[in-house]
Amino acid sequence: MMRRPPPRPTLRKGYTLIELVMASSLTALAIVPALALMRDSITNGSSIDTQNTIATFCVSKLEEHLALAAATFTEANTTGTFAREGYAELNYKVQSSTSAKAGGIPDQLMAISVTVWNDADNDAQQDADEKSLTLATKLAKMERYEGVAEVVTASAMMAALMTSGVVLLRTSQGVWEAHQEDHARLEAGQKLVRHIVRRVRQAEAVVAVSDASNVYGNLTLLMPDGKTYAWAQTGNLVMYGADTASNVLAQNIDTLRFIAFEADGTTITTDPANAQSIQCIVTVTLPRGSGELRVIRSHAWRRIGQWSALRNTIDYERATYLAGAGVYHCLAELENDPSWRTGVSKIEFPPGSGGIYAAEVSEVENGTVIVTGTGAAGEVVRRLQVTVEVTYASLHACISEQRPGGELQVSTESVTWRNASVSLDSDTGLQEITAAFKQLASSLKLYNQTVQISLSGDFCVTRVVTGKSDEVRQQLHELEERSSSYFLLGHGPKTFGRCIREVDAKQQHALLSIVNQRVLTRVMDAANRAGMKVDVVEPSIVGSCRLLGFLGGDVDEPALVIQVGQRTVELGVCHRGQLLLDYRPSGHDAKTSVAEIVARHLGRLQRYCDRYVKFSSGNISRVYLIGENQTVLNLSERFKEQTELQATVLDREYCLQHSDLQLDAASPETMTAVGSCIRPRMPGPQQLTPNMLERVQLYSRDPLFPALARAFWPAAAALLVAIGTWMVALYEYRDCCVLESRLEEFEPQLQQSHLLRLQLIDRRTRIEHLMAIDSALEKTPWHSITRTIGQCLPNDVWLQSLIVDREKRITITGAALTEDGVFELVSHLRKYPTVERVALQGTEVGRFRAGPVTQFSIQCEVREADSLGALESRVLAQEQVLASLENKAVNTDDTYEFREQLVELAREAGCRLRRLDLGHVERRSWEKGDDPLEPVTGEKQDLITQFELTTQPVRLAVAGPMESVADFLNRIQESDKMIHTTTVTMRAAPGSSEDVELEMELLIFNLSKKPQAV
Repeated sequence: MMRRPPPRPTLRKGYTLIELVMASSLTALAIVPALALMRDSITNGSSIDTQNTIATFCVSKLEEHLALAAATFTEANTTGTFAREGYAELNYKVQSSTSAKAGGIPDQLMAISVTVWNDADNDAQQDADEKSLTLATKLAKMERYEGVAEVVTASAMMAALMTSGVVLLRTSQGVWEAHQEDHARLEAGQKLVRHIVRRVRQAEAVVAVSDASNVYGNLTLLMPDGKTYAWAQTGNLVMYGADTASNVLAQNIDTLRFIAFEADGTTITTDPANAQSIQCIVTVTLPRGSGELRVIRSHAWRRIGQWSALRNTIDYERATYLAGAGVYHCLAELENDPSWRTGVSKIEFPPGSGGIYAAEVSEVENGTVIVTGTGAAGEVVRRLQVTVEVTYASLHACISEQRPGGELQVSTESVTWRNASVSLDSDTGLQEITAAFKQLASSLKLYNQTVQISLSGDFCVTRVVTGKSDEVRQQLHELEERSSSYFLLGHGPKTFGRCIREVDAKQQHALLSIVNQRVLTRVMDAANRAGMKVDVVEPSIVGSCRLLGFLGGDVDEPALVIQVGQRTVELGVCHRGQLLLDYRPSGHDAKTSVAEIVARHLGRLQRYCDRYVKFSSGNISRVYLIGENQTVLNLSERFKEQTELQATVLDREYCLQHSDLQLDAASPETMTAVGSCIRPRMPGPQQLTPNMLERVQLYSRDPLFPALARAFWPAAAALLVAIGTWMVALYEYRDCCVLESRLEEFEPQLQQSHLLRLQLIDRRTRIEHLMAIDSALEKTPWHSITRTIGQCLPNDVWLQSLIVDREKRITITGAALTEDGVFELVSHLRKYPTVERVALQGTEVGRFRAGPVTQFSIQCEVREADSLGALESRVLAQEQVLASLENKAVNTDDTYEFREQLVELAREAGCRLRRLDLGHVERRSWEKGDDPLEPVTGEKQDLITQFELTTQPVRLAVAGPMESVADFLNRIQESDKMIHTTTVTMRAAPGSSEDVELEMELLIFNLSKKPQAV
């Protein structure tokens, strides 16, 4: 038999490989940038969610500690996390102090500061690059002015609004919509909490508040204008309105709870008249994934007076608390002196934050005092001017910050970077200077901060050109062409920076600084790796001249500035902050003989200034020294001995005497960095500097290949995937054609198998239906019933009829010679197990052939026969009920397990178990209808059972936060044991403002059989 060859595979019309590759490439080029934009938008959205969450928790903690401080006025420094709310990565730090250093007044005014930050590295320490928020306010200890009315005007300044642009792509619509839904629900919950908290703070009184256990809570507040506002939850909607909650405020809210606290901030109350603070708890379910549950909670302390409502920003919160600090500052002063009316103005709090508060005190008629507070949020971002001077072996950092009062706060820090490296232009040198930059960034919190670099004379050379405009340009051009010849700066290409200042219509003054490009690149790389952004690189001698001009040391006549480094000495002539000449003495003993060199060349320097620098006048009579402290002191003595010049060391004392700079303990060697740092404060011409970074930024271009690789690697990846997919599809298509040809041979068998399978299904279905009918039919043993009834008939009794109706009721009629025979028949039927409810319906006298008879009618019902399986099921059900009840009882003979359960419940709730005592076990007989809580008055023999009741008292005491104690009580209730609570006592824990103590007396019960008498 010849086999038929397999059919030839049918070729389907499709796209060519070139078309597929081009389509994949174009799709990748379009989708990848769009996906990157969507990814960035999602990241920004998550960042905004984190910042909103931080703000919510920060407000909650500050309100909570305001309530505690108002009740107890005790200092506290606490830290912790929000792990219980589901945000273990968020840490907080609370500082409450009445010390003057913190901004308070001892025993009168308390400064409260709360900081919440996102602990990304999980080290419980706040780092500079971690998102954080600090809110601070003050609270006065009011004894004299308890009824004072506050009228607070809070103004938020420099509000920053962040806008995130988003792109919705059809290819990733599901991911984007999921993110949007999560963001919308979380934002709705946060806005709801903030709205309620702010309204509570403005409220005059609490009219109604729901119980703390009510997850669909409601709240009604009386506002200062006399109107009442209500909040209530209906389903997943939160309603809000005047008098009644009739308008939708928020959607998709799972639960809304309100917990009212008394004035001490810890005692929960249900009386609206005693409610001083309200805790609002909102839960929402995120739709993405498995439905993650988020809890948002916040405290709100109801103020005594009235607060003005402002816009919904974080700056509003900051300004509001600062305005309150101003009011309470005045109240504290009034406590000490009732006649005080001075007020406070422009006080920065906390120091260094930029926030300012002020307050005025005025008196109206009848002795009423009005305190008006104003708060300015200030800027959240630190506005600093940072300079890092790079010397041969050290880094000198200087930070200047403008204070609200106008003074300039300057701080310095130095680190050594060179340890084992011979040159900065080496891998070891790069590693060492990078480590030093990172150390400065960590200690001074300079991450993502713009800095200015100042290079000492070890790394750059500065040339000065003065003259007519065309001459200056020509000389600068010649210097630029010769810049590659400065071999002292090292091998390799050189770069330069220049600046030109107009002296008058014809004269110009120019500076040109030259540096090795590889050295500059190394310094830039080190700063970038430390997270700093460099915008200016200038020579250090320019900064020294700028500082001298700022201090007024060269206003009347030119002066000499000498920088003494680790290896070199750099001498500059300056006038009014401008560098006129840069000169470097040569020789290995230049540091020790610089006084002799200056004395030898002083006349030449003076002639240079008179001839070339027309705008300077006067003789050089002073020299200023900058460098290591002991070195410059020695040089100062040499200048006094060998020259007639007045030598002065530029140090901290000199700066404090001649300027308003607020310097910390700065050494003379850091003065150059200070001069570079004050550049923004100088007049316009003195801000000019030869920025050696401009030329690098102008001519530097990113390599083309990495940019092309970033742009085209998605297309290449898509191309490889397309080719691989096409090859796999071709291989699978050929195999599929072969299998289809083989499948045709088994077509008859498949049809017969399918027919048999249908028949089998039909038989099974018919069997199931017939079994259902058979099981539904009742099989009453009528033959047994009729035979037994006949056997039960006495000799003088005979039957006339036996009728069974639809309800299986049997009616028996007959006659008996005597009535005793009838009752005997009824007695026999009642003993028969197949019938029940046997009743004699009636008797009457009748006549029969043999004489008078008693006719009767008996009615009974057929008993449903229980099968063995049914009885076993009923017994099993009763055993399950019994086991459930016995599990609730507590075995008083072995209480070790019960003690362990209580200890474990306290540990899980976060409480500390102070005491756990079990009393004496009492036993008594258990009677029918007995009450386990009532004492026994006397045993009734007819009610006594075979069981006895055992009771045992338990006394326990726990301590912990209010939330943990409430959780412990809830866990005891959920344990579902036979426990009766007799007494409960709760009070504040001694020595702690946040913990409470709970004492309880319980009774545990058990029921057991009485022991058998021997």
